[in-house]
Amino acid sequence: MPLSLSLPTPRAPTRGMPLSTVLALAAMAALALAAAATGAHLLRSAGDGERAVAATPIVTPIISASHPAEAPDPRAQVEANIAILDARYAAEPIDAAWATRHEAHVRDFFASHRLAAQGLAGPASLETSCHSETCRVSVRFLDPLAAELATQHLAMHVAPRLPYAAVLPRALGDGSIQVEAWYSSNRATL
Repeated sequence: MPLSLSLPTPRAPTRGMPLSTVLALAAMAALALAAAATGAHLLRSAGDGERAVAATPIVTPIISASHPAEAPDPRAQVEANIAILDARYAAEPIDAAWATRHEAHVRDFFASHRLAAQGLAGPASLETSCHSETCRVSVRFLDPLAAELATQHLAMHVAPRLPYAAVLPRALGDGSIQVEAWYSSNRATL
């Protein structure tokens, strides 16, 4: 059965809750699912007037209870999702002005004084790039909790400009967490 996560409808407890809080809850849930090695799930946040949901993976893992040997490898699933999202990103045309403006906004979040002011650890490595409606962020944290908190805060930081996201965290052999993320102004891009 495919695994998915959706947040409550507006009639549920998220009514009246700020979008940033809903996004933070969705990011936590997405990271928790990935950390539990149940397969990678994508976080899809929402723009004004929409509700946020964590979407099912692009390549949905099907785990059969009667045939456990057929269950896909969660790491392979993450790599397949990364390859699909990277291919979509590579096909996106580049708008130099848009890319420069949005990359500066994403990098601004990772400024050491901003992270310190929020009580967040800095990343061990960071790569960002933007095209015409999507920014790609690849960031590694030495601590899983630091990765979770920074990913939540980053989602809230970029949501006003880039309200749609796909976030794929993965544990590395050295205990660090690599977070691959795509933030977009266009829902169809992801």
